[in-house]
Amino acid sequence: MSFLNKYDSTDSYKNFFCEKAAERVGDFYKSRQDNIKAIAYYDSADTKYRDKLQFCGNAYYIDFIPRRYKVSLCYLGLNNIKQAIATLTPYIFDNFGSEYFDSLMTSYYVMVLNRFYSKQEIQAELNNAIDNIGLNYKCTFNKTGESIKVNCKIRLFDTDLQLAGYETSTKRANEIPFHSTKDFFIRQFKELEVYKRLQNCDELHTTSACCHADKCWMKFILSACNC
Repeated sequence: MSFLNKYDSTDSYKNFFCEKAAERVGDFYKSRQDNIKAIAYYDSADTKYRDKLQFCGNAYYIDFIPRRYKVSLCYLGLNNIKQAIATLTPYIFDNFGSEYFDSLMTSYYVMVLNRFYSKQEIQAELNNAIDNIGLNYKCTFNKTGESIKVNCKIRLFDTDLQLAGYETSTKRANEIPFHSTKDFFIRQFKELEVYKRLQNCDELHTTSACCHADKCWMKFILSACNC
């Protein structure tokens, strides 16, 4: 913690070490069940102490996603299940961010959802999200063709998600490339591992499986309190 006291916002090279130090302090408080302080330090690692020299999204997400998982566990330890879900939802349903969720994180998220929502509510959320995808195009014409700004958003489990935000092009006027169509985004959404898991969650609602789920749930509670 003493290293953080030497933080200098003008020294970009210190950011990396401060980011790691802040996370370690968060781990310390989390292990002592002081989840509020742990969340504060994890959030600081992602904001105040974020490594500003890190330009690679892959490298950033390697640390960021597991840290968001820790934050979710802390909210679970505070019995704030809704916030535990909201902490991970924008990333686990993101085509890029989801790649950094291991099987434990994904299983945890699915289990927490099944403790807060019924099977019918989960299916309704997924279907409504797909039916109400917000897709906007902004086209600009130039000599080489048409430039298209694509923005795709959905709302899922009380959280707004951006599925796409980029610029593409086409040589034909008023033609949208398939990779920027609603059908493509829906197909991509349905290919996510978490979507497949939630579509096949019948076993979590059977009697025998519920007993197993309760045991797993208690393990996650202990993880939130003691890890």
